[in-house]
Amino acid sequence: MINSVTRLLLALFFVINSSTGYASDVLLKVLSVENEPVVDAVVYVQAGDLAKNPPVAVMNQHDKVFVPHVLAVPAGTLVDFPNSDSVNHYVYSFSEIKKFQFKLFKGDLEKHQMVFDKPGIVTIGCNIHDFMFGYIFVAPTAYVGVTNNAGELKLTLPDKGEFSLVVWHERANEDLEKLTQKITVNSTEQKLHINFTKSLKPPRKMTHEGDSY
Repeated sequence: MINSVTRLLLALFFVINSSTGYASDVLLKVLSVENEPVVDAVVYVQAGDLAKNPPVAVMNQHDKVFVPHVLAVPAGTLVDFPNSDSVNHYVYSFSEIKKFQFKLFKGDLEKHQMVFDKPGIVTIGCNIHDFMFGYIFVAPTAYVGVTNNAGELKLTLPDKGEFSLVVWHERANEDLEKLTQKITVNSTEQKLHINFTKSLKPPRKMTHEGDSY
């Protein structure tokens, strides 16, 4: 399902609250091998069923950048592609799980939508601006998200118990197809540490100076 995911040495914070007795709020913190926060890491926990009516997600274009750079959604999610820029874009994907093309004129906020129904990773590009790229991570579960600038992410699991945890990052430098880690959620406070075991690859250039197109 996922072509490349990093091998992790689990070094992650879980802070779990079960205010209702039926759900657990989980705070995750993902760190690099240098113990720096890892931004835009996708984490999902295989728990429960997919939502029947997931909310519409948005992959915008602003200042010639895809916003967000990494979008994580459950399988079956409808994704909208507005163009907030003052230039035209031609968004495309050649990824096997979802191939499409959208011509998006400047300031075009009309609905250009696509359902992402198969789990996997979709790489997004622009035929006009070849320095633009982003990712849509389609998860086989509703419990998925992306880490923020502090390397943190909160997921609300449906109950306590044993679950499978998977982490992915675009710049992972460890040759594994995927990592699945069994975790047990069984207390109101639990600590679990995750660090990448190798340095991340350098980031790709995402901006282009001096163009007017």
